[in-house]
Amino acid sequence: MSYNYKEPEYNLVTLDRFSKTETVLFSVHEFPAGRVVPVHWHNFIELEIVLDGEADYMANNKSSVLKRGSVYIMSSCDFHTLYPKSTLTILNLSIMRGIIDPMLENLVESGVGKIHCTLDDAQLTQLTDLFRRAQNETGSEPFSALIKKNIAEELIISLIRASRIDESSSDPPLVQKAIIIVNDRFTNQLTLKDVANELFVSPNYLGTLFKSRVGVSFSCYVTMIRLRYACGLLDSTNKTVKEIALESGFGSTEYFISVFKKFMKMTPAAWRCGEEPWQV
Repeated sequence: MSYNYKEPEYNLVTLDRFSKTETVLFSVHEFPAGRVVPVHWHNFIELEIVLDGEADYMANNKSSVLKRGSVYIMSSCDFHTLYPKSTLTILNLSIMRGIIDPMLENLVESGVGKIHCTLDDAQLTQLTDLFRRAQNETGSEPFSALIKKNIAEELIISLIRASRIDESSSDPPLVQKAIIIVNDRFTNQLTLKDVANELFVSPNYLGTLFKSRVGVSFSCYVTMIRLRYACGLLDSTNKTVKEIALESGFGSTEYFISVFKKFMKMTPAAWRCGEEPWQV
């Protein structure tokens, strides 16, 4: 099967999808067979329930197959991509950080890649009914937002229980702290040694732990965060490529273009024009 390597609305996801008043989003996504969702990451928590279809799935360099009943949570430091083999219907729950109970959020963020399972029909029906109930809360009054938040927390707890993850089994949130530092300061010059010193650990230890938990090296993560930001500037501003390169934390225009071509399979100018990535 050949794949189409462009799915713009899912390419590099940021908090822009949330409105000023809506911090928990319940939506349905449908992907036709052969339409690839490229590698992406985001600054919010994402829970997805597969209702129908089948897809090859890769999260943090680990591959698996999604089918009806597959459920998983993506933290803000997970990288994932999707290759639908048949029409795929997914219930998607997106939650801004800082909204749900702190204990739950910390558990999700420190349990990178662990929180996933396959539900039986009874469990799937139960979670789907919860999801639909939240979707029906369309009012703007405070109680509607509270109900959505509570349902989001119940869905997360249900998945954590089904995945047999508990707070005591999660690693200390060292990687989470490192990611927060990167997300806050990626536009500046930032090295693994800088972050390790701030967290009072050795660079070798942090680098090894980071790659084992996130699935990519520290330097690769920083590069991808910078690219995400650069793509946003290319889409939403008239700034020059040189200005965007420097503002995104890249040392030079030449290096920015080289890295952009390597990861995005096109030049920054081609991205701005909406061209298709190169076939690989």
